[in-house]
Amino acid sequence: MFLFKERSQMKVLLTTLNSKFTHSSLALRYIQSMVDHPKIDMTRLEYTINNQLDYIVREIYSGGFDVVVFSVYIWNVEDTLMIAKNLKKVAPHLKIFFGGPEVTFESDKFLEKHAYIDLIIRGEGEVSFRELMHKMADSGYPKSLENNSFEGLKGLTYRVNTANNVVSLPDQPLIPQLDIIPFPYESFEGLEHRILYYESSRGCPFNCQYCLSSTIKGVRFFSLERVKSDMKRFMDLDVMQVKFIDRTFNADPNRSFEIFKYLHENDNGHTNFHFEITADRLNEETISFLEQVRPGLFQFEIGVQTTHEPTLNEICRYVDFEKLKEVCLKLRSYRNIHLHLDLIAGLPYENYDRFMQSFNHVYSIRPEMVQLGFLKLLKGSGLRIRKEKYGYIFNEQPPYEIMGTSDLSFDDMIRLKGIEDMVEHFYNNQKFTHSLEFIIKVNGLLPSKLYEMLSEYWHKMGWHHKAHNQDAMYTILLDFYKQSGFKAGELFEEIVKFDYVRQSSRRKLYSDKESVEFRQFTHTFLQDETNIDKFLPTYKGQTAKQIVKKVRFETFRCDVLSLISSDFDLTSVYEKEVIVLFDYNLENNIFATSKHYVI
Repeated sequence: MFLFKERSQMKVLLTTLNSKFTHSSLALRYIQSMVDHPKIDMTRLEYTINNQLDYIVREIYSGGFDVVVFSVYIWNVEDTLMIAKNLKKVAPHLKIFFGGPEVTFESDKFLEKHAYIDLIIRGEGEVSFRELMHKMADSGYPKSLENNSFEGLKGLTYRVNTANNVVSLPDQPLIPQLDIIPFPYESFEGLEHRILYYESSRGCPFNCQYCLSSTIKGVRFFSLERVKSDMKRFMDLDVMQVKFIDRTFNADPNRSFEIFKYLHENDNGHTNFHFEITADRLNEETISFLEQVRPGLFQFEIGVQTTHEPTLNEICRYVDFEKLKEVCLKLRSYRNIHLHLDLIAGLPYENYDRFMQSFNHVYSIRPEMVQLGFLKLLKGSGLRIRKEKYGYIFNEQPPYEIMGTSDLSFDDMIRLKGIEDMVEHFYNNQKFTHSLEFIIKVNGLLPSKLYEMLSEYWHKMGWHHKAHNQDAMYTILLDFYKQSGFKAGELFEEIVKFDYVRQSSRRKLYSDKESVEFRQFTHTFLQDETNIDKFLPTYKGQTAKQIVKKVRFETFRCDVLSLISSDFDLTSVYEKEVIVLFDYNLENNIFATSKHYVI
């Protein structure tokens, strides 16, 4: 039997299930930072959705807490409910509170359905949580949870005693001055290899009807001085990655430019900063400035979602795609910023063929990553409210992903899921870049057609039922090319070999033993200071024996570097065999490939 011991402090646990071990919870740190009361003993524990639920229940139970507060999202709500339900069974006096976007909307119905939850903190929770905790501590726990004890508070939905009588208090006003929220990372202990989430603003200038930001009007900012101070703390501690969760980081172009400049000027040479931006709002001064930043300092995620004008108008998203494309191509030419572009399948008025046009438009930019996502009908979003208008069929369990629309059948969804898999397997890992370009250019294919064909082949061969290591993927791609009857198969074999070798010096697929003459040639080459000065200046002063461990020489049956150029003649590349030198010791590692030279 769980027993609450008499004590001078109320023991409160803040917890959540992150989607990955590398993630950290910003929400929990925010609300914890707002509470400072001598009668409250507050602990924060973070788990992941991969932890065993029974293990989490045992861990929480053993802590002897009075109150457990869960941060709830679409990716963890089902597991969190199971944990809460089992906790209530073994500790019936434990008070269980939920908060987060997944329970903010329809909170009264949520409480009525799940009797083991005592209270929900709705919306922006920092002030509501602080007021709740202080009132409970001042009133004396557990007396503070008696009937009507929350009178005068805001932003809460709770049940009266154990009855199914649910009360929703008025909404908590939004925080007008965000600087009142303390810096959320009181300690970096245990976060050395995790992504740290941060926000410099709340709200969004757009009103996209699939997004919960559309339910809150306007944009509020932390002060520039506060943001710079916070960034200095991150960089001083040499953290791995800071991921800004601002819905549109460059909502104020001048302000975002100031932050970019500050990060560049104080760059520690290691920390990466990830931003969600809209590229068509970057001004010329910012675009020109970005050319000089360290490779890997910034990473941009850009939500295109669709290029179909009627769809953009219906979802209240206004993007100049031609301007966006122009800016992205300019940024790509700098080769220093990782670009991640998003699409959403299932938006109104976009059928399969029209969505594939959007895919081709985005693919033409050749970003480092194309995220082909599927619409999720989030509680409170405009598209969910008007779901009948668009004929939405969707999974009523989180994450509420659509299964079909008036314009997109379930068969279409299955096809798009297959294409998404192929984009993930072959494009987004950036290991087949030149091979994919060769297929498209030499055989005159639209990108959408290539991935359709890949998906059909993949399922025909049953590859979707098996796991594949990276080497196997090169062999599969070669077989796909052969079975598809594409031309210039011998050249394709060389380009695939090039893609393979540029990734790593290891010899597995191409493991033919080198001749004694070839090994002698490579050592003689590396002993020549003229060659080192010309091709490998960073190795100057090292012996050939040291250098050979970090480079690789490979023979190709054709002029393979001509094949990866933007324009090539299929007949001319056959004219000569070449030896290519690959250098794997890179300072610029954001594209994870070697430098290479024909010698």
